[in-house]
Amino acid sequence: MADIEFSGKLSQNHLTGVWEILSYEVTALNGEKLYPYSLSPKGYLIYTKESIMAVQIMHPERPKHQTPGVENNDELKRLYNGYIAYFGRYAFDEKQQEVTHFVEGSLQTWIIDTNQKRAASFHINSFTDTRLILSAHLSSGRNTRFHEITWRRIREK
Repeated sequence: MADIEFSGKLSQNHLTGVWEILSYEVTALNGEKLYPYSLSPKGYLIYTKESIMAVQIMHPERPKHQTPGVENNDELKRLYNGYIAYFGRYAFDEKQQEVTHFVEGSLQTWIIDTNQKRAASFHINSFTDTRLILSAHLSSGRNTRFHEITWRRIREK
């Protein structure tokens, strides 16, 4: 079958399923591109029809525990910095094409009980390649950066 190109409006039904991360790119105000979880991050995003979501993203070269249970502060910092994970409910605004994650639990405790809003776009490159791009301008300290995460739907084999 020939490849098709499609970009269109999403509905909440389009989101339902399991997505594998393809890229996580951050653009600074000066245009510099950053890849906080490497050029080849690992992770999954799950949306259920019951409006529950969970996401985990990690740097594939995170250091392994050298001595589990007796880590020092430097080792714990290196382990923590290469991983993001949270879960909660979600809602999709079809008119705005935005998904909001209502964070109930997270490795990064500062986002618990926050609403994480992301612009969403949907792309079909072929009958077996469906992609979801989530993006947002996020602030950290005095810096605002544009985050764009590309996901590919996992199909049953």
